[in-house]
Amino acid sequence: EPRGPGVDLFVMVATAADLAVVKSFAVGGRDSADAGRITAFTPDGARLGEHDAAAATAQRTAAVSFAAIRRLRPEITGPVAVVGTGRQARAHLRVLAGFARGCRVF
Repeated sequence: EPRGPGVDLFVMVATAADLAVVKSFAVGGRDSADAGRITAFTPDGARLGEHDAAAATAQRTAAVSFAAIRRLRPEITGPVAVVGTGRQARAHLRVLAGFARGCRVF
């Protein structure tokens, strides 16, 4: 589906014997931040499910940040600063709230 002038569509495909995953997203344009989808398929082409690509990126990035924090400081009990107000910041706050209950976030 055309997204308009100045908008590029990107598609990434990963396959295994029992699964194919396609990530498609648009870059450029007003709505490009929310335009991505990750879709999983069976070998015969049946669609298994779909996920918002931007949400998956936010969750993955927050998980990696949390893993790095835990590596550097196994017990998170003091203050933690989250800089930002967007989707990435909210994802980081959710991870911290779920796994680092002793920390103070500001």
